[in-house]
Amino acid sequence: MTPVYKNLVQAKECIDNVHINLPDGSSAHIAHKGQVHLANHLVLRNTFCVPSFRLNLLSISKLTEDNHCIVLFYPKFCLIQDCATGKLKGLGRQQGGLYYLVNADVGTLDARFCYAITCDCCTRQG
Repeated sequence: MTPVYKNLVQAKECIDNVHINLPDGSSAHIAHKGQVHLANHLVLRNTFCVPSFRLNLLSISKLTEDNHCIVLFYPKFCLIQDCATGKLKGLGRQQGGLYYLVNADVGTLDARFCYAITCDCCTRQG
């Protein structure tokens, strides 16, 4: 979900009065639906634009299904890895209990290589 309409590609207005239910019992209006193109050719289909939200929220289930990938979580970061090739497709950093997707080109690094570098850096720092 995104609060920003221009984050959507091929956006369609939701003409029905559609809402999502929030954990606090309230609901929020869905204004549009479309695709979101993330870094490294990751795409989220059928993404909702919810103007009352303050942040972009990403469903891991939707990310893995739409992009045929897996997400590996570690205490300070997460890796998005292509199921077929094993190539790294994305990286997230943990901050304040949430994982933020790093919007940078990860190139053609193998996830095992990136994991080794990150773990080596973690052990050197303490």
